[in-house]
Amino acid sequence: MSSSFKIFSRYFFSFLILLFFYRILFHYSISEKILTKEFYFYLRAYLTGLRFDISVSFGLLLIPFVLSKINYLNQFKLYKIFWNVLAILGFAILLQLSVGDIIYFENANKHIGYEGFAFLGKDLFVLYFSAITEKPILVILGFFLFGFYIKKVFSYVQKNFQNDSWNKKNTIEFIIIIFVMLIGIRGGIQTSAIRPSFAIISDDAMLNAIAINPVFTTIFELQKENLDKSKILRIEESVFLLKESIDYKEAEFINPAFPILRKSISRKEIFNEKPNIVIVLLESWSAKFINSKIENKTITPNFNILITEGIYFNKFFATGGRTSNGLLSSLTGIPDRNGQSVLHFQESNSKLGSIAKILYPHSYSSIFMTGSDLNFENIKPHIEKWGFQKIIDEKIIAKENKYQKGIWGYDDSVGLPIFLDELDKINSPFVATYLTISTHHPYKVPEKKFEIFDNKTKDYEYLNTLYYADFAIGEFINEAKKKKFFENTIFFFLSDHTHHRFLNPYEDRNIPFLIYSPKKIKPIINSKIGTQLDLIPTILHFIGKDVEFSAMGKNLFSEGKNFSYFCFGNIAGFIEDENFHFVNLYSNDPPISFGFTEPFEDKKICVADLECKKKERKMLSYLNASKILMEKNLIYPY
Repeated sequence: MSSSFKIFSRYFFSFLILLFFYRILFHYSISEKILTKEFYFYLRAYLTGLRFDISVSFGLLLIPFVLSKINYLNQFKLYKIFWNVLAILGFAILLQLSVGDIIYFENANKHIGYEGFAFLGKDLFVLYFSAITEKPILVILGFFLFGFYIKKVFSYVQKNFQNDSWNKKNTIEFIIIIFVMLIGIRGGIQTSAIRPSFAIISDDAMLNAIAINPVFTTIFELQKENLDKSKILRIEESVFLLKESIDYKEAEFINPAFPILRKSISRKEIFNEKPNIVIVLLESWSAKFINSKIENKTITPNFNILITEGIYFNKFFATGGRTSNGLLSSLTGIPDRNGQSVLHFQESNSKLGSIAKILYPHSYSSIFMTGSDLNFENIKPHIEKWGFQKIIDEKIIAKENKYQKGIWGYDDSVGLPIFLDELDKINSPFVATYLTISTHHPYKVPEKKFEIFDNKTKDYEYLNTLYYADFAIGEFINEAKKKKFFENTIFFFLSDHTHHRFLNPYEDRNIPFLIYSPKKIKPIINSKIGTQLDLIPTILHFIGKDVEFSAMGKNLFSEGKNFSYFCFGNIAGFIEDENFHFVNLYSNDPPISFGFTEPFEDKKICVADLECKKKERKMLSYLNASKILMEKNLIYPY
C-alpha cells in the first residue's frame, strides 16, 4: 500500500469517527422529540447515516488525495503542507458544523443548510458567544479536539509520507481508490445520487433527522436550487392557478403584462382621514405562548390585554422560518423561495410592491427601524429598494452614544421609545415598521428582574426574553396612547417566524397576528386561516382607497376561505380545512398531511385524492409564479 493511501485512510476514518460521535450527541439532544421506540428504526437511522458520512468524507478528501499523488510537486515542503491543510480544513468543517448543528437544530428544528455560510462575518463571533454560553463543554471540547488533531496529523505525515512511484501496482491502487471514492460520494451505485430524502426511513421526522449530517445538508442546499421536475409548472398554469387562489371581490387585476398587479376597490372609510400604519414585526414570537401560563406565570400579560382590545387572528401562520423570509412576505407580499433566500440572489433586484412603495403615491411617509445591524444578511439594501424613506438601525442609534447595547444590538425597551419619538417627527399619514430583536437566540434579557423562569423550566431562556419583549411592547403602547397620532393609527403586530424550539409541527408555523386600534376597531378573535402574504391586502382594507399592489395574498376580511402557502428550505406546503400538507420539493413523493392537533401522523390524504392533487398544484403555483415573475421582473411596474 502507498504511503498516501495509509495517510488518507487515517483521515477518512477520523472523519467517520467524528461524525459517529456527532450522531450520538445529536441523538441525545433531540431524544425527547423522537416518538419511535423500535430499535430496528434506530439501527436503520445509524446505518443510513454511515452512508451519508462516507459521502461527505470522501467528498472532502478527494481533491487533497489527488494532489498528494503529484510526485513532482511533493518535493516542495509548502506543497505538502498545502494538501494536508486542505484535508485538515475538511476536518475543521466537519467539527464546526457538527457542533453548530446540535445547537442550531434545537432552535430551528432543521439541520444547518446554507445558514452555515449566511452568518460568516462579524456575526460569526456573536454565534460563537452564543454557542459558548449555551454549550460551553461541547465548544471547548471541540477546540481541544481540533488542536490535538492538527498536532497528530502533521506529526504522522512528517514521519510516514514518501513519494510513491507510479508503477503498475500503485497506478491500479490509485484507479481503484478514485473509483471507490466517487461511488462513495454519490452514495452507492443506485440510479440517482444520494440526497436528503434517502434519510426518510420512518414516519417520524425527528428519527429521520438522525440519519443525515449537517455537512451534507449544507453542501446540498448550496448546490441544489432546482426543483424536482414534478414540482415545476409552466408560467401560464402557475399564473392562472395563483390568480384564482388570491382573487377577492374588493380588488381587481388590472394589467396582463404584470399578472398579479391589482387595484383595491374604494370602500366606506373606517377613518375620517388616511390612517397611519404601524407594523411591528415580533422577532421569533411563537403563538403557543400567547394567552398562556407556565408554572402559573403569565408570559405575555401586556400582549394579552391588547388582544382583548383588538382583532386577533389565532390561526395565522409564517410563510418561512427566518427573518429574511418574514420581511419579504410581510412587507412586499411575495413569498421567499426554497433553499437560500431570494434576497441573496440577483432576482432580489426585481421591482416589488412593498407597503412603503404602494402607499407613497397616496402621500404616505415611511420609516423602517430596528435595534440590530441591518447589514446582517445584507438586509439594508433591500429595505432601501423597497422604498422606505428613512431607515434607522444599530449603527444610527450608536452615534448618539446614549444607550447600552445587548447581544444583537439595542434591546426592545431601548429601540421602541426611539421609534416612538421618530413617529412623532414624521409627517402623517405614515407607514412605519419596527423589527424587534430581543427574542432572538441566544435569548439574553437585559435585567435580572425579567428572569422569571430558571433552568428547571423547559425553554426558560426563551420564555424570559419573551416576557421581557412583552414588557417592552406594553410600555410602547402605553406611551403611544399619549401621542396625538394614536387615535388615527392602526397597529399591526405579527411575528417574522416562530422560535422553532420544542414546538410541534403546528406550533412551529403558528404566529401571532393582532390588529390594534381601540378607538376605531371592535375587538374579536378571528379564526380565519392566514399568513404574512395577507398583510398588505388586509392593510388596504382599512385604508379604503384605490391602491395598486402586487401581493400574493388576500384581504382577511373578505368573504371566502383562505388558502395559505408556506415554504422553508426544501419543504413547501399549504394549509386548508384544519390540515397541513407538506411537500418535499426535491422529490416526487406525495404530500404528507396532518391536522392541527396530535397525533401528528401522516393522514395520507393526498396519496390518491385527486382534489388534493389539484390543491398541491395550486400550492406549487405560488412557488413557481413568484420565482418566474421575479426573474422576469414582472411583479410590480413602478
